[in-house]
Amino acid sequence: MKKKITRLCATVLLLSAGIAFPTVIQAQRVNTFTVEQQARIDALKQGYIKKGVPAHWAEKRATMIVEQESKAQLRTSVKPATPNTGSIKIDRGSTPGSYSSYHTAATQDAYADYLVKHVLLNNPAAVTAISNVHFYGVYGPTDQRSLAYFEYEGTDFPIDKGLILATGDVNGVAGQSPEGPNDIAGGALSANGGYMMTGDPNLTPLVAPNTVQDGSHLVFDFKPFKPDVSFDFVFASEEYPQFSNTGFNDIFGFFVTELPSGTPFNIAYFPDGHTPVTINNSNWGNISSSNNDATHLGAPLPDKVNPQWHVPIYQSSPLMEYGGRTIKLTAKATGLSTSKTYRLALKVANVDDQNWGSAVFLSNLDLGAPEVGLDTPYMGAWNREWDEQGKDHLYTDCIQTLKLGFLPAAFDRKLVLSYMGIASKENIRKADGSPLPDTLDLKANEELITFPIKILPVPAADNGKEGAIRACIVSGDCDTVMNKTTKHFFKFFNGIQTNIDFVAPSPKYPGRFKLNITGGSNKVYRSIDNGLHWEFARDTATGEERPFTHDQMEYFLASDRNIWLREPNACAQVQFFHFTKDSLAGPVQPGISRQVIMPEVSGLVSSYAPGIHYVNSGSDLTFRVMPTGANAGKVPVVETGRKSIPDKQGVRVVSNGDGTYTVTIYRVREAIDLRISFAAPNSNVEADGSSIYTERETLYVTSPTANTAKVYNVSGVLVRTLTLSAGETVRTALPAGFYVVALGNGNTHKVIVK
Repeated sequence: MKKKITRLCATVLLLSAGIAFPTVIQAQRVNTFTVEQQARIDALKQGYIKKGVPAHWAEKRATMIVEQESKAQLRTSVKPATPNTGSIKIDRGSTPGSYSSYHTAATQDAYADYLVKHVLLNNPAAVTAISNVHFYGVYGPTDQRSLAYFEYEGTDFPIDKGLILATGDVNGVAGQSPEGPNDIAGGALSANGGYMMTGDPNLTPLVAPNTVQDGSHLVFDFKPFKPDVSFDFVFASEEYPQFSNTGFNDIFGFFVTELPSGTPFNIAYFPDGHTPVTINNSNWGNISSSNNDATHLGAPLPDKVNPQWHVPIYQSSPLMEYGGRTIKLTAKATGLSTSKTYRLALKVANVDDQNWGSAVFLSNLDLGAPEVGLDTPYMGAWNREWDEQGKDHLYTDCIQTLKLGFLPAAFDRKLVLSYMGIASKENIRKADGSPLPDTLDLKANEELITFPIKILPVPAADNGKEGAIRACIVSGDCDTVMNKTTKHFFKFFNGIQTNIDFVAPSPKYPGRFKLNITGGSNKVYRSIDNGLHWEFARDTATGEERPFTHDQMEYFLASDRNIWLREPNACAQVQFFHFTKDSLAGPVQPGISRQVIMPEVSGLVSSYAPGIHYVNSGSDLTFRVMPTGANAGKVPVVETGRKSIPDKQGVRVVSNGDGTYTVTIYRVREAIDLRISFAAPNSNVEADGSSIYTERETLYVTSPTANTAKVYNVSGVLVRTLTLSAGETVRTALPAGFYVVALGNGNTHKVIVK
């Protein structure tokens, strides 16, 4: 606001009646100037006219400048010790902690680096994404700043804290500070002498034919963790309202450039996505365009432009010195590559002169964050839509993969693990049952640490409660290990237990069949037709077990039936409960079953059909296969991916002498997704069950009985001695070449390692 106003007593009376019609008496101008002052007005006027400013605007601008210079309107020349009530607070140091760290920064770049990483950025874990911070603007030896921290505690401004980037000093004398109240014509940042930006290649095209003058420029590089990055901003100016829709069209822009040589593009637009944010592009009109200069206190004026994006700041408002601002806007850069580096240049500038400054308020820079999370695999075998319901669940005895990903650094770092919620060192262990380490070493340039973990039971009272792991780099940043997709903490669930209550129906009694499920989540499913149809076993809201219907009871009695239970994403895939019609004593629980997925493999005939199968937990799985077509004569290689039993101990492939092979997978105690490939044709397999073959610089030796195998090179030098247990397959890496393998039973085999 540029004019002092006086409210009439009538206004007060109307307000007391619940009606408010603001009425303002226009402040009187000083109409008498000295000869020197008039000469200065004329000189300023002619200078503006030469820049293309219309004569009446040039005269108004020049007169108001000299008026300000001639009046004792400035607040005290010293910034108040505390901000006025209801005002924004600029660089007051109350948040985020002590500001000595940047007030004493050796350079303005170090000062800007601190503010960008610790104030503007919304997630400290992403701080490693930012580099090469530079600031060009007002940076004095004490408190002179055109870049500073601000905060606000009221409801009249949409950003509670962030950065202010202004055309000039925001932290100097009171008359130049944007802190409220709004009571000085041209007070904020007037004649501030900021960083000269004449001819700026990014801003100049946005205000042509006018010219960019002084301002501030903040720039930094970033490598995003996600393709869409954003931040919030508000543009405010002292040019409002007197110089709306004139040549004094202060400007700013946010320019993103793909490095090293991309073309900058602006992301500072109004909500329509194409209108640059300038004074002339959003305002309530100019008060001098109406017979009533005070109209801006009410409805927008006739020469308004996009008033829906503008908020006036009335004279005497405690909020700030600026006379108007935009609504809160969001700048977005979409479709970026997480493998590339970009430069973000934030620029704000005066246009056509250095008076009546402007600023942009910035907050909530969202670059994503490094991936730090538990990788919960899709367990296959059933409806994905159902599986989505269990993405945040961790189940007892399930093996998960802990992934800790960070941007690399040129030096070694140490990572500290801690626990949140019900998570603890007692219920999250390594796959072998040993505790997780308290600290992990990150080597220079290391980006990922991954290892298997196992979820152990939690107390019954904690079943379904949330927990997470906290990972912190020593003297660095932290992040919480959550589900990387949903960003939720994990919920811990014990395995499903049952206590079956069965009473056979009679002519006068419908019967009773209840599983009495404990453990697990409310999303437990059941099937009575071998997995063809599934339904919730519990009420998903209350957790109460759903009763079986009369028709379902009749279905049980018609024939032998299996009842299947399962959890979304649980590793104990299905529990079976066998119901026999001839034994009305009730169902028999055979135990937990494990899911086995057999792939469909081209050039392979198998007695184990492709698809989903279930095996009683702890039992062996045996089936026959025969390579055909292009794989005829090759040896099948069967892999399980199990952590509990390595394949060299837990898988046996034996030749039957007729082109078929018997495959045995010992002690199936976890879900298995089988993978079958084929060994090189130079493999040697004996009819007695011994198998010797090579693949990918690896020798494989299997014997049906306890045996030894000695490996010689072409020079007759012994290079390996292998001890084999019955049914064990032993692997050993060998350099490329020819070898002879001699078994303890006297048989010898020639093999080629390629």
